Amino acid sequence: MDGAGRAGSEIGSAERAAVERALASCDEALRRNPGSARAHEGRGVLLACLGRYAKALAAFDEAVRIEPGAAGGHWGRGRALHGLGRDEEALESYGRAARLDPACEGAREGRAAILRRSRRGRGKEYSGRSGAGGRIAPYEMGRIKEALAEYGGEDAGADADAAEAPARPDPGGAGAHAMRGIGLIDLGRHEEALAALDEAVRIEPGNAGAHAWRSGALYGLGRHEEALSAASEAVRIEPGNAEWHECRGDILAEMGRHEEAIASYDEAVRLNPGGARGKRGRGGGPAIGAGRERRARAARRRAGLPRRRRAARGGSHRGGGDAPPPRGGASSGRIKRGASLMGLGRHADALGAFDDEIRRNPGSADGHKGRAAALLAMNRTGEALDAFDEAVRLDPGSAGSHGARGDILAGMGRHEEAIAAYDEAVRLDPGSAGSHRGRGDALAENGRHEEALAAFDEAVRLDPGLARAHEGRGGALRSLGRREEALAALDEAVRLNRGAPAPHILRGMVLDGLSRPVEALAALDEALRIRPDSANAHYTRANILSGLGRFGEALESAKRAAQLSPDSALARCCLGMALAGLGRRNEALGALDEAIRLDPGAPNTRLGGALLRLLGDLF
Repeated sequence: MDGAGRAGSEIGSAERAAVERALASCDEALRRNPGSARAHEGRGVLLACLGRYAKALAAFDEAVRIEPGAAGGHWGRGRALHGLGRDEEALESYGRAARLDPACEGAREGRAAILRRSRRGRGKEYSGRSGAGGRIAPYEMGRIKEALAEYGGEDAGADADAAEAPARPDPGGAGAHAMRGIGLIDLGRHEEALAALDEAVRIEPGNAGAHAWRSGALYGLGRHEEALSAASEAVRIEPGNAEWHECRGDILAEMGRHEEAIASYDEAVRLNPGGARGKRGRGGGPAIGAGRERRARAARRRAGLPRRRRAARGGSHRGGGDAPPPRGGASSGRIKRGASLMGLGRHADALGAFDDEIRRNPGSADGHKGRAAALLAMNRTGEALDAFDEAVRLDPGSAGSHGARGDILAGMGRHEEAIAAYDEAVRLDPGSAGSHRGRGDALAENGRHEEALAAFDEAVRLDPGLARAHEGRGGALRSLGRREEALAALDEAVRLNRGAPAPHILRGMVLDGLSRPVEALAALDEALRIRPDSANAHYTRANILSGLGRFGEALESAKRAAQLSPDSALARCCLGMALAGLGRRNEALGALDEAIRLDPGAPNTRLGGALLRLLGDLF
């Protein structure tokens, strides 16, 4: 399947043969009359129906070249571009179609689909379908039927009817209420959506689609157990529908019940081995940092995978008002199964699920993203980077993939490359606070503190609740000598995430620089209460204690830091200073020499050693 960037094939096997026959007839018509814009347009419609978006785009481009004033070719370009994930260009083409023909329903439908996706959050995939059960949008179905009728003959027309073009629903019937509920969910108006879907279920209790969408409205209201019951009812009514099992698995996974979610995904895969298309990303900016687990969490979020133990909580997940929709375009069962295995910490099993997806569908960017997240969690960093490189190759327009590459490169200390990756992520999605925050971290590591501060400022503007951005901002301000502002930023980071040790450590450093050592020690003690094995907190504490002349306590902290991080030049330097303060000159010189060996370019360790030697010569 060429260039299937979003939805893949959008018809079932029963209709596919008819479309292929019609496509062959269309090709024959074009051989006889290559200048027919209508034939090129029909060819594009059929190719898009099969999920062959790159070829469809070429066909529509030719139709537009021949007849630039016809709305149909521009509508088709928008459809193909959307299928390739190039939504900005798709919006432009849909807009041109609407200007050429204000009555073009397809342009309105296409624009609404893309704009709805934007409102609901980055990474929410939309396959060009609408309605309960994920049927193809009305205008598009009409165009498919036209193409089949023109190029496929009577037999194809019969197959077209089998594609279930949605009839206009009875205004008082269950279908009308269900459609209204679906639209209200897309607008985030879950209370009204629930009322409409309740009415649909009351009129037609056996409508599995209405129950499934009702689960989405309930989930959006934070009523997770009721949402699960509604999804389970959809499965009971229609046990052979893979989408309902997948919907049920989504809710279970979001509730942290990953074992049950895996069982639902397994059943979805059994019923539909080909799987649905795409993935549902979860937006938000991932944290990155020195720790492997932090990078693993970052990659899980970049890849759209759940947290390890996601407790059910009030309100909509990720704060965006989005419910797991039972429609085409959701994650394939294999990818979702891998996500739940990741949530259980079963990374090797998750890797197997993602590898199975890639084996069946080598062009699955989502499979490679999931594989990268699993590999990173297993500390196979180089392989994880290779997997994200492949994901970027397959889907170069994915801001999340570029951001994830930045996360991994930063964790490997390759900060210049990380900056380049974050630059691309920000170019593709300027509204991603996480990418701006990651870019700020990498810039700070490169000593580009003014630029880092600007990146953190933008991250905070986009997401004032992103604690890591406030933390990074505090660090950049400290490096620029703006300590009072740094302290205010770090106070905000602590307020937003009191359980993270890093902002407490930075607060200690800033307070020490402001000559407030007692408060600085209190901040470091809090960091050590949260994470007793933080070498950074121990050697920072040792440094402050030495400055207060409390060399015995400083020595204990420095020893602990050296035990926890034997390759840390800073820990050895602090150890040397404490020993020197206790008059143990030779031991101090040995510690400082070891610090110089570990980091020959560190000026503080060389200065400390030189001073000790000078004092020894004088006295």
